[in-house]
Formats: sequence, C-alpha cells, structure tokens
Amino acid sequence: MASLITSPSAIWMAVKDAFFGSPTAPLRLQAMTRPLIPSAVCRAAGVNRLAELGRREVKEINVSDLYDEDAFVHRLREAIEGHELLWVFSEASCERISDLLERYPALITPLNEEKTSWGINVYKMISFYLSKNSQAIRRLSGVDVSSTPVRLRLLLHEHHVPVRRSSLPMRIVRDPRTWVYAAIFIYSCLRALPVIFVPQFHGSILVLWLIDVVTAIPYTWGVLAMVTSKRIRQRLAGTLIAIITFLAPYFYFWTHGSDYPLTVTITVTVMIVGSFSVEALRFRQERRLERLYGSE
Repeated sequence: MASLITSPSAIWMAVKDAFFGSPTAPLRLQAMTRPLIPSAVCRAAGVNRLAELGRREVKEINVSDLYDEDAFVHRLREAIEGHELLWVFSEASCERISDLLERYPALITPLNEEKTSWGINVYKMISFYLSKNSQAIRRLSGVDVSSTPVRLRLLLHEHHVPVRRSSLPMRIVRDPRTWVYAAIFIYSCLRALPVIFVPQFHGSILVLWLIDVVTAIPYTWGVLAMVTSKRIRQRLAGTLIAIITFLAPYFYFWTHGSDYPLTVTITVTVMIVGSFSVEALRFRQERRLERLYGSE
C-alpha cells in the first residue's frame, strides 16, 4: 500500500517534491547505470522532460517479481497507488533479457547504449496486464486511486476495475499541493499589512487586501502550472495568469500613492523579474539533467 502523508517530515518532503521536485533522485538508483540516453528515459517513462521524474515516479524493481504472479500484482498495486511511471532494472539482475522481451513484447526499453539499464513503462504494463489476463480485474479490484494519474484512472475505468478513493477531505489533506496553496494564500492575506507603514500610500488597505485574497488562488495555480505542467501551452497560460494576478495588487498600490521609497520599487521589481525567470530556470535545469543523465 502507498504510504500516507501523516508526519510533519513526510508532509515537508511531499511539498518539496510537489513544488521543487526531486529530479536527481532516479540517478541514485543502482539500476540507472550511466551514461544513460535522456530521450530513451523520457520515452520509457512517457514524459516530456527529465524534471518530471523523481523519487516516487521511478522505482527499481526485482526482476523476479515479473515472473511471480502474486509479487507482480503487488508491484502493480503499489505502482497505481504510488504514482509510479517507470520501473527500472539492471541487466545484471536478469538471467536472460531475451526471455523478458519475449514475455513482455514492446514494453521493455534499454536506457543506455550498453543495454545494461532497462526501463518499463508502468502505464503500458498495466494496460498489457488488463488486456492479457482474465483475472486482472479481480486481482486489481479495490486499488486506491487517490494519488493515481488521471490517464491511469481512466484506463482502470475503461476495464471496469472496481477502485476506491479516499474521502474528499482526506484527499485534500494528503495532497502536497494543498500545503503550497495554503502557504501562498496565507502570504497573500498578509502581504497588504506592511503597506500600513508606508505613508506615501493613499488607497484603501481593505481594497488592497481583497485584491490580494481574490488573486491568491489563481496566482498559486499559475505558479504551479508554470513550474510543473507538462504542456508548454499550459505553462505559458500559467505564466500569464501568474504575472497578471501577481501585478494586480501592485498596480493598485502604484496608482494610489506617490514618492515611494526606492526600496519598495526595488522589491517589487525583483519579484516581477523573478516570475519571468522561472521558465529560463526550467530550461537550464533540463539541460543540466540531460548532462547528468548522459555523464559517466
């Protein structure tokens, strides 16, 4: 069963992974023998960017589990509940890779030129199991899909697999994104307070506070989409929404005052430039990950 987010340390780790990710974690797995082929890793996992892969998305498996029915089903259930995208194993852990390739055609992909590291797309493996095994629906029945990607939930629904989900309040509490939304919402609610001490501001503190609160949720969505979305259009939309909702209270701030201290202007400018820098940082992060994956 997938572990629940209950302790403060687990919550912090989940929040950190959700917002910042853990893109170098897969490289610490023994089966990920470098140099790897970045495009092959992305293709095997079914993602567009290496940064989408972290400690929960990539799991090293025992090859013996693929031959043992009970162990195999247990691994599938863990993968569904744990948001796993890619299984990896090393050639050294497999007596004959040709047997696996014959047993699971088109599901196993080499991740490096030497073919010492191999990957299995979890979605395709589950789809293969559901289509080839008459007992699959019964064996996967009751799996918890609270943290399962939408695409995989739809696959299970198409095959009429009975699933369960945690209650809405529990899903909200366990979702690491909730804590990100909460942190930014609290920040937005408090952001207007320092303006009380700026004598050059002549507007309404209440209006400024309401603008902060109303724009908090769309701003948070925009930031998360800008940082974590897989699709470029959604990232661009997130960037646009984040910038507009971020600037809204400052626009009111600037149009209802005069002769602001230089420090205020510098602070606002730094925050605006920081928002524009996210996409550039994503690009640099992906190039860095490509170099790490491809290095020995």
